[in-house]
Amino acid sequence: MFLCTSDFVNSLKKLQKKPKAGYSSCKEDIRYVLGERSFDEIWELRDQIKDYTPSKRLIKLRVPNSGQNLSKRDGFRLFMLLDKDKELITFLYVYPKRGQYARTNITDQERENLAKTYFEEFKNNSLKKFKDFF
Repeated sequence: MFLCTSDFVNSLKKLQKKPKAGYSSCKEDIRYVLGERSFDEIWELRDQIKDYTPSKRLIKLRVPNSGQNLSKRDGFRLFMLLDKDKELITFLYVYPKRGQYARTNITDQERENLAKTYFEEFKNNSLKKFKDFF
């Protein structure tokens, strides 16, 4: 199952508002990268950033941007928190490496804030289901 935080929803909406900038493919590009992989394959991705518990892992995934014809290296960065016990994937944030909203990276503090948002929304049962995503 796929869930998302309010931070992810906001970042995705911001990107999809700019179709001429080549960001409107973001949702489909994420679907393409994750669609064929099992949960265990995603869990084992080498772009792991941090283990919060033995069953909760933060991963930064490189996603190509088909809207700008960019490779994984120059495409989007997707932050996800995986819960191995429940086989849940929660999208935390997405940003492009090129274009108007380009970022080279996010700071450690921003990353911790994304995790904090996740844990707060999880506790409050306010994570949004992304059932229509896949």
